[in-house]
Amino acid sequence: GLYLYVNDGFSSQTGYSREEVLGRTPSDINLYANPGERERFIGILEKDGKAENVVVSFRRKGGEVYDSEFSAKPISYAGEDCLLAQSRDITDRRRAENAVKESEKKYRTLVDSMKDWVWSINGKGEHTFTNGAVLKLLGYTPEEILNRSIYGPLHPESATAMETILAESIKQKKGWNSIELKRRHKDGSIRIFE
Repeated sequence: GLYLYVNDGFSSQTGYSREEVLGRTPSDINLYANPGERERFIGILEKDGKAENVVVSFRRKGGEVYDSEFSAKPISYAGEDCLLAQSRDITDRRRAENAVKESEKKYRTLVDSMKDWVWSINGKGEHTFTNGAVLKLLGYTPEEILNRSIYGPLHPESATAMETILAESIKQKKGWNSIELKRRHKDGSIRIFE
């Protein structure tokens, strides 16, 4: 379809002035970075009657590609069937999300390569994370530990101490360190951890 109207936000986002796009199509200005995304977007419109926050890569006037959440719905404008479209540049958000994913990947690689057991628990004392060292140190796979109570493999003496430590930790909203705990290995033997 032809552009009948564009606002200042469109011009700011794409680099095209109104005069450059009115009466032209998105294809005329090479807006879609990947032409297949246009067909995908149109398919969603045809199937659902509207499209909301579909991630599409567009090309600015200068050639720079950016990510956008693109929405559109049919309307009547000046007596014609048209699409009212809105797009939000999410390039910075996507870069930040990718940076976080990369950081998490590096963290995961670092933690998984450690010989020490690294773990976390929630306020109920259930394991929410564990690295693979738990297998060598206690004989349990991470899957056997995740979502299970911290008290399960603890020696009874340590379980009582841990109840106090955990309650105080929650109250003060901070962790703990340098505490000696006796843990039961899967084979039944007792191991001492700090």
